[in-house]
Amino acid sequence: MKSQTAKYDVAIVGGGIFGLWIARQCSAAGLTTCLVDKSDPGGGASGGLLGALMPHMPDRWDEKKQFQFEALCTLPHRIAELEAETGLSAGYRRTGRIMPVRTEQFRKQIPERQDGAEQSWKESSPGLRYDLVEGPDPNGWLAQEEAPLGFTFENLSARINPRATMAALSASVRARCTVRSGTRVASVDGQNGLVKTADDDQISAGSIVLAAGYESFPFLKELTGLAIGAGVKGQSVVLRTRADPDLPIVYDDGTYVIVHDDGRTAVGSTSEPAWSDPSRPDPENDRFLRRAYDLVPQIRTAPIVEWWAGSAAAMPAARSRARAPAGASARDRRDRWLQDQFRHRPQDRGCRGFHDPGAPSSAARHFHRGSSSGQGSVQTREFGVIAAKRFSGPTVRPRRGSTIAACSRRARN
Repeated sequence: MKSQTAKYDVAIVGGGIFGLWIARQCSAAGLTTCLVDKSDPGGGASGGLLGALMPHMPDRWDEKKQFQFEALCTLPHRIAELEAETGLSAGYRRTGRIMPVRTEQFRKQIPERQDGAEQSWKESSPGLRYDLVEGPDPNGWLAQEEAPLGFTFENLSARINPRATMAALSASVRARCTVRSGTRVASVDGQNGLVKTADDDQISAGSIVLAAGYESFPFLKELTGLAIGAGVKGQSVVLRTRADPDLPIVYDDGTYVIVHDDGRTAVGSTSEPAWSDPSRPDPENDRFLRRAYDLVPQIRTAPIVEWWAGSAAAMPAARSRARAPAGASARDRRDRWLQDQFRHRPQDRGCRGFHDPGAPSSAARHFHRGSSSGQGSVQTREFGVIAAKRFSGPTVRPRRGSTIAACSRRARN
């Protein structure tokens, strides 16, 4: 049977939160868009239970942090638009975040972060703050013994209900774009703008977005020869509680405790670099749950409603140490490693450095209508392939026909 080729301005591989939101924004910008997902959009790591939306620490401000900050600040408006369009709630609420202070080292970092919030957050959003609270949690939520030196509170963090948000985004995208569910992608040709499916069909597009989480990495390796990242498995549970939905997120060293609109509490962590089944829960590996019980004793006796597992994309930390100057941050080491890798590949010497795709609300910045030739083609054809990851991470922008690779820290599913 002869293969069929469909033509679009943008083809998106992966229907998680990043893929869906990019599809929605591209469609709103007037671009014909096709989204391809191996199952149904809204599953995978994006269909988890946590939904934490947390900013970087406000000290040592840089372009990446600014981009993420702007995205988080505009997200409430974007969510409101989505809810008005679909009539579905995303479960969004800006609750803030508290982090227990247990060491003097952590405490010494707080003044610098407070100064950073004063300069970088309050300049555009005067109501935002980053505070040190000494004494017990006035809400009685965080255990006092877990915060011997007090706790920090910032009111920029928010949460969504991941599955409710996926349902709303999916409804919006299906009404706007071509969605091919249950379609596996066999190969991606960034230079010629082709996505080949497992059933031997082809999708031609001016720009190709890889938004399939850790399953994007094999395509990137085929395109670049680089093993840029891998999957990291996370687990979460929902507990039947009747907690106040306005309670802040409790976060400590990879463990999240988040109350949602229905009063139930989601607890989770992304911490398993080795696994055999990305979606199989491992109740025997319950360290994150025991840690959550210590942080918030009130949830200790709450029955478990659901136990979920999934895997998200992450860049191995060991690789980010290469060629970095002494004293460089983990992010700088990671960025330097990527720069070095692309610099030493002759076909990718057109790389122009890094750009942060930021949160989904700003994703459409990458796409503008352009013809297949002339000046307008720069926006739609030059990029080749965009590898997108939920939330933020640096993106390599090579010349036309090369690969745009996004590598990100762990997602908060």
